[in-house]
Amino acid sequence: MNIRIRNVIFLAVTFLLMYALVHLSLQSFRVDGQSMEPSFMHGQFLLVEKLGYYFQDPQRGDVIVFNNPGSPNRAPLIKRIVGLPGELVEVEDGKILINGTELRENPPLGMMPHTQTDSMTVPDNTYYVMGDNRSGTTGSHLFGTVPREDIVGRVWMRYWPPSDISLAPPYAAALD
Repeated sequence: MNIRIRNVIFLAVTFLLMYALVHLSLQSFRVDGQSMEPSFMHGQFLLVEKLGYYFQDPQRGDVIVFNNPGSPNRAPLIKRIVGLPGELVEVEDGKILINGTELRENPPLGMMPHTQTDSMTVPDNTYYVMGDNRSGTTGSHLFGTVPREDIVGRVWMRYWPPSDISLAPPYAAALD
């Protein structure tokens, strides 16, 4: 085989491998709506990292994109993980309690607008999620927990518009 054909084959195989690697590890996602404000704004484009959850479990505070199990077309949604499998999550007087302890978030994301008490123990292999715009969001308190197999990946960075390019904003959660 002459060297030119070998080089073309090498480049084609390299291109296909690189394409597969990128396609399997990253996915683009467009924020639709205000449920994740102030962290992510309507119309921003995000890169979702898809490989990490093959090696570690999702953590409290991770912003995830998942296929909505309650939607007929399984349209993807973006939310923050608040409760982990086996935890008792309660919304009481607008505050989020995990196993009876108030969840303290940095930056503070506000209180839930309703005052009734909601309570749910998160089943195995599922996650309790809500949007950062606590006064204008849906979440597990309305549609139930998210099965692990429906999670596409964790938000890694914003890339559009160019003025907003950055890694996902920092977030910390503590149970007092």
